[in-house]
Amino acid sequence: MTKYVWLPAQSMRAPGLKPANYCDHGISGAWEFADGQEEIVVFNMKIPDLADLSQSLFICVGWSSPAMSLNCDWEIAYLLTQINEITTAAAQQTLQAFKISSAVANGLVISTFEIVTAQINDNDICVHIQIMRDGNDVGDTLGDVAHIHGVALQYTAYRF
Repeated sequence: MTKYVWLPAQSMRAPGLKPANYCDHGISGAWEFADGQEEIVVFNMKIPDLADLSQSLFICVGWSSPAMSLNCDWEIAYLLTQINEITTAAAQQTLQAFKISSAVANGLVISTFEIVTAQINDNDICVHIQIMRDGNDVGDTLGDVAHIHGVALQYTAYRF
């Protein structure tokens, strides 16, 4: 059974280097990533106890932009940790993909990134995540800001 844990934008933070900016957006708020910049947000999520770690995990980024049907370069760096593992280690992997904005200005898009089972240990309990928009990349054709509204961790739950 597929399950999700949603982390709203307010639960993320901008690091000291290359921070994105939190802004009012509609009736709530979002992290705003400028065009032509590398900007970052970070957060940690506990992996749910019922997650079947023999299956892939997915990071699902909820975002929008005023630009319509153009590419945004998102990069997801992650580190999975267990009890007594070093939390300051380098990222295990960085997942990069050009994701297409909605065909509607400021329309919500959910872009999914897969953490494959080869990267997951049965004892992992936390995922540390850094999301960067590389607005400098030539493949990032958005030409405008991008807003992150939240992120979901998608997992397969054990069936009882």
